[in-house]
Amino acid sequence: MIKELLNSEMIEINDSEVDWKEAIRIAGNLLLKKDFIEKSYIDGMIEMVEEYGPYIVLIKNIALAHTRPDKGAKKIGLSLVKFKKPVTFHNEINDPVKILFALSAVDHNSHMELISEMGNLFCDENMIDEFVNADTKEEFLDIISRIAVEN
Repeated sequence: MIKELLNSEMIEINDSEVDWKEAIRIAGNLLLKKDFIEKSYIDGMIEMVEEYGPYIVLIKNIALAHTRPDKGAKKIGLSLVKFKKPVTFHNEINDPVKILFALSAVDHNSHMELISEMGNLFCDENMIDEFVNADTKEEFLDIISRIAVEN
């Protein structure tokens, strides 16, 4: 499912220095441009971090922004942004973030296969290192194609 969702249009390499809110907007805008979400979904992702803290920083260097489906999700989607200038989310253990995924989920169940694949990715330290060290869309697409074969 990762390979189906993460294509070159859903990956961005960012050279700018941004704060965590702008980082979420950048990742969310990739979903918005392809009509996976409404703009309100981006606001919802930011509100979740404001309300619950930086829980979206799952492991060192990697975060997964998302919010409730009723905030404007239209269909399952996933975007990835690599920040060449890491972003601080104020997570004491896993900051700074170099890779931000944004997930659009239309309900509480249909994205579970995707979450499972991402869980497998996050359990593989070598794969995490490859993701964190990738600097081009082509490198990400190569890693993603290998993930799809392994799953």
